[in-house]
Amino acid sequence: LDISASTHYGSSVALKLHTARTVAALLSFAAFLAKDEIGLLLFTNKKEWYIPARKGREHVQEILQKIFSHEPQNGLTDFETVIKDVAALRKKNMMLFLISDFIGLDASCGLSLIAPYDTVAIRIMDHAERSWQVSGLVTVKDPETGALHILKHHQNLNHQLSARVLEQEKRLRAHRIDVCDVNPRLPAFDQLMHFFNARQARR
Repeated sequence: LDISASTHYGSSVALKLHTARTVAALLSFAAFLAKDEIGLLLFTNKKEWYIPARKGREHVQEILQKIFSHEPQNGLTDFETVIKDVAALRKKNMMLFLISDFIGLDASCGLSLIAPYDTVAIRIMDHAERSWQVSGLVTVKDPETGALHILKHHQNLNHQLSARVLEQEKRLRAHRIDVCDVNPRLPAFDQLMHFFNARQARR
């Protein structure tokens, strides 16, 4: 679960981080009902907190408590670090959920290390990150670095946003990683159910 500063954004009813936490909680509870082992790794540009996979009600309660209470110690994102940490677990028959907005995902992230697992990338994306409706000059602040940027000509920006989404999907699917988009404006449970029903139908 990505808890870096870029997830602390929301243009409407909820921050991406709140939606990401809700998704992680739903998956944890589903694993509990299925009597599966479940673990948790919270990350920014480092491993913030790790709970090894186990079963049981108290274990899931510990995971849920940490999902919603942990305050990140760093703001940056480093996918390479967390991917290496997950790959080092060397778990057999593991299903991996990588919950993030995937800002900062690039070719050097080492996705091939988790390709052997049944991996689902759950992408939390605010609608404003797909289409920017403000024209003219807008000053924005990078939440991870604090840098200020002036944006203009929203048509070109929308093209760049669309290109980033497609590039993310291309990079993930090249390593056989399914992509599930979750919109913070809509109920997370319904979106997850739709994705997994469609995924099951394909198999």
